Amino acid sequence: MLFETIPFLRGGFGNIVYFFAWATGLSPPIAAGTHALDLTGMFVVADSALSAAQLSLQNSTSSLSFGLGYFDVPLSTFRWEGVKWTGEIVLSRIIWLACSLVLVIL
Repeated sequence: MLFETIPFLRGGFGNIVYFFAWATGLSPPIAAGTHALDLTGMFVVADSALSAAQLSLQNSTSSLSFGLGYFDVPLSTFRWEGVKWTGEIVLSRIIWLACSLVLVIL
């Protein structure tokens, strides 16, 4: 809606700007462990789950994927208690919520 209300962002230029803004929002935060620039909150969950998997499983290499894939070895499960919410993570989520509310009000 925001891009449709700003005249110069309505057309093809706005589509290009939106695409790059969206792709940037899906990219990992610049510094590991820093969640301030994690627009979607996806990496808060991914970091937590990957840490739990590394503690539980004896694999020397591990990665996390939110999709389909082909695996050479059988998959195993691990226990994940969820995200350990810290003040930094909660504050970053509140800041992004405030930013979105400002955009909605505008």
